[in-house]
Amino acid sequence: MGEKRLNRKVTVIFATDVVGYSKHVEDNESLTIKTYSVRETVLLKLIGDFQGRVFNTGGDSVLAEFSSAVDAVECAATFQMRMTEINNKPDTECRLEFRVGINMGDVIQKNENLLGDGVNIAARLEAFAQHSGVCISKSVYDLVATKTDFSFNDLGIQRVKDNKFHAFDLVLPHTNKRVPSIAAGKKTPMLLAFAFLVFGIIVSATFLMPKNDYSDGGSIDADKVPISSFPVVLVMPLRTSGLSKDQSSELAKGFTESMITTLASYDGVTVLSSSTSYHAQKSEMLDEEIKREFGVDHVIRGSMQIIGQKGRLNLEITDIDLGTVTGTKQKDFDINDIFEVQDQLSYEILQEMQINVGNSGSATASKIPFDSMEDYTAFLNWRIEWRKENEESYFKSLSMLEELDRKNPELSMSIWFAWQLFKKTGLGLSADPEADSLEMSELINKSFANPNSDQSMNYAARALIGLNRLQRSCEDSIKDADKALEYPTTADILMITGYVYNGCGKLQKGIAATRRALRLTPNDSSWFITRNLVLALFMNRQFEEIAELVNAKIDATDMHPDILIIWAYLKFKNGDKKEAESYWERATNIGFELDKRRWVSQLPKDLKKDLETTLTTVSNSL
Repeated sequence: MGEKRLNRKVTVIFATDVVGYSKHVEDNESLTIKTYSVRETVLLKLIGDFQGRVFNTGGDSVLAEFSSAVDAVECAATFQMRMTEINNKPDTECRLEFRVGINMGDVIQKNENLLGDGVNIAARLEAFAQHSGVCISKSVYDLVATKTDFSFNDLGIQRVKDNKFHAFDLVLPHTNKRVPSIAAGKKTPMLLAFAFLVFGIIVSATFLMPKNDYSDGGSIDADKVPISSFPVVLVMPLRTSGLSKDQSSELAKGFTESMITTLASYDGVTVLSSSTSYHAQKSEMLDEEIKREFGVDHVIRGSMQIIGQKGRLNLEITDIDLGTVTGTKQKDFDINDIFEVQDQLSYEILQEMQINVGNSGSATASKIPFDSMEDYTAFLNWRIEWRKENEESYFKSLSMLEELDRKNPELSMSIWFAWQLFKKTGLGLSADPEADSLEMSELINKSFANPNSDQSMNYAARALIGLNRLQRSCEDSIKDADKALEYPTTADILMITGYVYNGCGKLQKGIAATRRALRLTPNDSSWFITRNLVLALFMNRQFEEIAELVNAKIDATDMHPDILIIWAYLKFKNGDKKEAESYWERATNIGFELDKRRWVSQLPKDLKKDLETTLTTVSNSL
């Protein structure tokens, strides 16, 4: 007999998910679950009203099929407008936002479930959609454009696995119009999966960088796996044995959500939603497919065995690129302690990610004896928020630091408050810069007087803050920088001293320090260190080393505009005018303005003039 034929059909797939569900759960689990239940009831009723059928759910997500593309789009629009109305009410306590993706394609029916590329593409369209928005494929657009009164925004050709297709935003009263970006070099569109999921925190020191904040606006070659400075993590649903089917399902769901919530508390990684986890599991995706489909760098898998009242929980972290398990955790427990063990292992995995996957392993934060993982994580998140160059982030980081200080009165936080004032004055938010400078000096002196403080950070802070805010000489600042490096060093210390050396004309010494900082950092979040090393190398005309440093990373979705501009300059000088134009476009689309870059004014005169002339030529050719 021949093999049994698969049950295939063409249908319209409707995929929806809650934006930031894990964060909502972390803030108020009971309210979030209660609110989602109410919102889900509205959604399910609408799906039924528009003749749809739900075939899969995953905690905070719903997959449905429609026989009519028009019904699917009208259902999505009605749902999103209704959710927006609810969220805009002043008495709404929990404002859950949804994304919706709709695709028409060939699927495989397995019992009541649907599988295949038709479902995968709908899921990717959902991830690509705006908050409270709807994103559809061209196969859907062609059917509904002339049969509805809706307007649509063409986002260009996207690619998922071996499928190429147009994507369109449904224009709704509460959504913004997005502009499709141009991929580097080939001018092909960027990958759907992470173009709008990963909004890296673009950072730099106030000493070198002007007052801008950047979000993701770059493009990547559609034939490449998306690159980002923030590692992407997928938590696979827990595998269980020794329990009933219902018990296994509930336990797996609870543990997966708990792990996602815990990891999502750390801003140094991007954690995908549980709907992605269940989709990957049900589709039986291999690691290579998970990497290709979702841009995942690390997968966390777990198993739980229950025998009577005893259990064993195993967790492991897999680095997909290396193809190896990079971390394992195991706990034996009594069944009555299952939730305590679950939380304990979740935090152990979080710490493993912070040290070996994020960028905190060599950071100053590791020297601060916080009593809880929550506070340790909060401090790392403060550092990330502090590095953003905008007023809103300044006040948010100040609030975070004040909360840490309130919860840890026994710790000396003086030096961090000095850095907070440094950012305040750098952003032009100070009503009395002279008074703030005096307070910075006092806070630094107070930290020096505390024998339990990090003396290397004290010297590094005085070196840079002194040079830029306290009118200290380069000679004195360099002495402090040298002193800071006499202690066991960290990436933070190397970065700060590198700024000082570069600012005082000691480029080789600054480059060496910054290069060491980069070697100590597992993942350079937002290309923070890379950007400053590139600038120093450019000032010193070490162009070949810049090429070696960034060539493999330049198409990252969150690449810093300063690096893109220097790359455009180098491409033009190499005769690649078209590529130079594309990198110039990417940089200017995310806020680059040549006359507002302080580092440009610090270049040698001849190099500054050549850069300005070259970029003007590139700009005029567009």
